[in-house]
Amino acid sequence: SPDRVTAIPLAPAARFRPADSHAIAAVRARYGLPQAFILYMGGYDVRKEIGTLLTAYAHLRASGYDVPLVCAGGLPNDSEVTPDPRRQAATLGLTDVLFPGRIPAEDQPALLSAATVFVFPSRYEGFGLPPLEAMACGAPTIVANATSLPEVVGDAALLFAALDWDALAETLRRALDDADLRADLRRRGLQQAARFTWATTAAQTQAVFARALVERYSTHR
Repeated sequence: SPDRVTAIPLAPAARFRPADSHAIAAVRARYGLPQAFILYMGGYDVRKEIGTLLTAYAHLRASGYDVPLVCAGGLPNDSEVTPDPRRQAATLGLTDVLFPGRIPAEDQPALLSAATVFVFPSRYEGFGLPPLEAMACGAPTIVANATSLPEVVGDAALLFAALDWDALAETLRRALDDADLRADLRRRGLQQAARFTWATTAAQTQAVFARALVERYSTHR
């Protein structure tokens, strides 16, 4: 019954906050990152729509944009469920996409802080922590307008129609061309991410348990 279901949001871990210039410089050096880059960080199962991102990026490159794409995350065994993004990139003729693999937890905030823009094209998320973590680090963020993602990012990110590579390419162009827009997204993203805390998650969960106990004991008196 819907009236017995309570949705409780998650929150970014405390380490996700804007990194200082020394941490960012160290991460750039460690992973060979350029000054400006588009970042995806997450998994590679089909619902993440990395193919949509790579197709959009291929068209972005063809139209004259040269901002590199970095796809971070543990690379999968190639299968129908977890296609290898390197194979997908090669099929599109993309030879310059960077795949640094799994990023240790301690490097993730600086990597997100360094990104020119963070992109999360997933078509299905139960919650969607990666965009929230990105915004908590000050990364201008783009997400697919699908499932829980619009609720998580609020008005602090750019949205595009899920599965639509052309719409994603245009949204990327908009973000890359407009430094003022990126600064505004950075500001709003930090504010939106600050609304989500684990203390709130715990309090809301505790309230559900308390309500369930009251209902149980009032029913069985």
